[in-house]
Amino acid sequence: MTTMRPLVLSVAWAFACSSWTAAVVPVHPDFDPWQLFGWWNPICLVTDINTVDLSIVGKMITPLENGDLDIDFEYVKGGKCFVNVNRFLSSKLPGIFVSDKGYVIHIVETDYEEYNIFHMDIKGQKILYLDSRETTVSVAVRNRFKNMATALGFAVGKILYMPQNVPCL
Repeated sequence: MTTMRPLVLSVAWAFACSSWTAAVVPVHPDFDPWQLFGWWNPICLVTDINTVDLSIVGKMITPLENGDLDIDFEYVKGGKCFVNVNRFLSSKLPGIFVSDKGYVIHIVETDYEEYNIFHMDIKGQKILYLDSRETTVSVAVRNRFKNMATALGFAVGKILYMPQNVPCL
């Protein structure tokens, strides 16, 4: 038993250190899901995933009475339009949602009118998105996104600007 104790303590110490240094994903204060309702255009993203699909042309966010969010990702593949329908369940913590696939979304920052910054964890792979009601955002909003990306440990040089595709109607 005494030979196991150092191993257990080493593993516990390594876990504690890695958890302590990881960036905490913030959540927008006083988050109101009803103000996110509607169409959002992708502006840019930054991720730690090696291959990223840039075919998303927009997201339709619909809050539900029980606090959950439906997010329909519209994308183009091979010249055809598709919609990926996702239900994100309320975590009971305002601004944090979980899908049945294990994806976790944090609504990081929004003004509800011009922009929405949200963080998605897909089974340990992280993406930070900037969306807008319009197809562009102000320089100030782009800078807010860059600052948030840096604070969360993403490399600003890896920010990918989305092509402005025409939404499928």
